[in-house]
Amino acid sequence: MLCNSPIFPQSTNQFGSGNFGFNISGGSDQQHIPGHSGIFISRIRADGPAAVDGKLSVGDRILSVNGTDLTNVGHQEAVDFFRQRVSSRCCMTVEKGAETRILHEPVMNLPNPNPETVQTKTTVTAEKVSDL
Repeated sequence: MLCNSPIFPQSTNQFGSGNFGFNISGGSDQQHIPGHSGIFISRIRADGPAAVDGKLSVGDRILSVNGTDLTNVGHQEAVDFFRQRVSSRCCMTVEKGAETRILHEPVMNLPNPNPETVQTKTTVTAEKVSDL
């Protein structure tokens, strides 16, 4: 069931016990995209519950799960949250395609923030990825 919201679709997902079928990367302590502390879907296992459900995609940013804000948490905190406090059914608020949007939005060159000097974010760092 996909809840209505144009920017941040909310999906209620039914997953198998103890396994969600996706990996996450990022967090305030190990940024997936330099300068951005979000938690991102980094992989969806083809045979896993998330793939069967079909609502999540690689590059989606997880904003909250069951009403708990995950926008500025560390990587391990997010992993522990999923493993300890999320049952097989959860309501996740995600930003669809967030990784692509963030990587393509202009950023100002610093220290001279002149609006005419704009570059595009293109780097994704190697980081710890956790299997959920």
